Amino acid sequence: MSKRKHEEIEEPSPDGPDIDDLELNAEDIEKLLADAPQVEALTSQGLRRMMLALEKKINKNQELRIKHSAEPEKYESLRRISVKH
Repeated sequence: MSKRKHEEIEEPSPDGPDIDDLELNAEDIEKLLADAPQVEALTSQGLRRMMLALEKKINKNQELRIKHSAEPEKYESLRRISVKH
């Protein structure tokens, strides 16, 4: 009996395919870009706006927790968020 030579099989990456392994032509790239969602760049003003909105939501949540302290089951699924000023 002859032994088969062990061939190494490369396991796929859990992060997805390696960019060098992709074979895309210009048409594929155009289609991917057309289907991609549009996102706006994060600016310091946009970040500030997001932080203010988060702070308002945290404050509102705290107010409701105090107002409805007899009904803690309303807030079971929420995790406590702390914001340092």
